[in-house]
Amino acid sequence: MKKLFTAVIVLILFLSVEFRSQDFSVGPGIGFTALSGKDSYTTSISENGLGFGTGFTYGGKIRFEIPLTSVSITANFLYSKFGDEGIVDFPQFPLSDQIDRLNITTSGSLFQASLGSELGLIPGPVTPYATFDVLVSSFGKVDYEIQDYKFAAEEIKSRARFGIGLGGGIDFALTPNLSFDVSAKYNFNNLIGKEEEEKSINSILIFATLQVDLN
Repeated sequence: MKKLFTAVIVLILFLSVEFRSQDFSVGPGIGFTALSGKDSYTTSISENGLGFGTGFTYGGKIRFEIPLTSVSITANFLYSKFGDEGIVDFPQFPLSDQIDRLNITTSGSLFQASLGSELGLIPGPVTPYATFDVLVSSFGKVDYEIQDYKFAAEEIKSRARFGIGLGGGIDFALTPNLSFDVSAKYNFNNLIGKEEEEKSINSILIFATLQVDLN
């Protein structure tokens, strides 16, 4: 995870120097990420999964507009937090006469760093655009705790995967140096790097940023 953060910072610094003469904007943002797929991440706790569905997401976006074109180069870095709570029943083989169900809480995270492009469709103060991203997804370690009976918490080790994202958005110009950007993307988070029998994990990202032009 530390190596991934370092790589993202180096990428941002490189792009800042390389494109310093271009239209350069940055902005913080918030949104949510909804996971999908037949992986243990998204399976409900009652079915022996982690129950990760939708998580709050925050991060930022950097945009470099290429002069005389409707194309921009973008870099995004996003952090999402997931968690769930559920009950697992043991109707046939209870742990004891008094314990026939367990209350389980899970928590985990997802860091996504992407480099991509935006194609402006209609120029003006309200600009819709299409996006394409190449992304790295780092699934943080997972903790789960059997609260009621004080079982020891266990961990699932972190893992990094590569994928792509497709989507679109709308950029609303508020002032000459300030804009509100909202986008929706469908990400294929682990297209490359899956281990044997690992299922595909995809996600829907809804994200909004306040972009500030630094030129």
